[in-house]
Amino acid sequence: NKKVKYWAVKYQFMKEKIKKIAMQMLEEVALNNRHQYIRNVDNKKLAGVTSISGLLPQEWMIAYGAKEAVKALGYFEMIRGEDQSAERERMSNIHRQITGMSGNEFYDFLHDAKKAPQRKSDKALDDGKRGHEWVELYVKAKIRNEKLPEFPTDWLAKPLKDFVEWADKNVDEFILSEARLHHVDNEYCGTLDILAIVKGKLSIVDAKFANQIGIEYFLQTAGYAAALIKRGIEVQNRIIVRLPKTEFLTGWNKEKFCYEKRKNEIEVLEVPTDLQFDTETFLHLRAVEKWLGYVRKFKK
Repeated sequence: NKKVKYWAVKYQFMKEKIKKIAMQMLEEVALNNRHQYIRNVDNKKLAGVTSISGLLPQEWMIAYGAKEAVKALGYFEMIRGEDQSAERERMSNIHRQITGMSGNEFYDFLHDAKKAPQRKSDKALDDGKRGHEWVELYVKAKIRNEKLPEFPTDWLAKPLKDFVEWADKNVDEFILSEARLHHVDNEYCGTLDILAIVKGKLSIVDAKFANQIGIEYFLQTAGYAAALIKRGIEVQNRIIVRLPKTEFLTGWNKEKFCYEKRKNEIEVLEVPTDLQFDTETFLHLRAVEKWLGYVRKFKK
């Protein structure tokens, strides 16, 4: 069949073109030990994709920080229908501990509680890093037709098995893993998790170990897409695969006016927003990021 043969040749040419361009970009930008992207031709530091998208307002952060701090003081969310005797006992123990403290000891205790949000964020970053490292090993093994990595034995096994199950059902072929993509004109760079053919479409796949899909992910994927499009590679889809960090999620039910616990399952989202609009917004944030770097020179 001439038509089938034509598309097979064209598909193979596209893959070779993508891999060649990815190697070029890898050689053009280095990643130093501070996780900064440095352009080799002039040693210029490039803005990071996640740093740019991270400039979006994070409305949830204030509430998150307050909640994690008071959790360190014994607070817990009361979930209807759940046996929370362990949480109550922990709260009582902390209360007894506090009542026996001197003023200086209590101050130190409060100071430590203030650091609770950062401690949790640091742990989440470490867990996410381990998860991404495994995904990288898996995707590269699939690309090279090598032995697949064994699943970890801790909590990461469940979300990673969920990812593999999704990939087996939906990914036609993996093309790139942990690809360093940079945009020449706008001087930014980022590391793309996965580029793959998903249900016949060339797709950016971004794996996130998170409890919700943030809108900043829409802009991250647009930044990656713009870097590829600049090199003549047409991106047809952007997919976010949210991998659960916990077995359950706790959320507020407005109708029942109580906290409820639900199963935390894998979530796959094809980015619904317009790529051109997302790209324009991302580049406006890039301008803001550039201005912030500029104005810091004038601050004492």
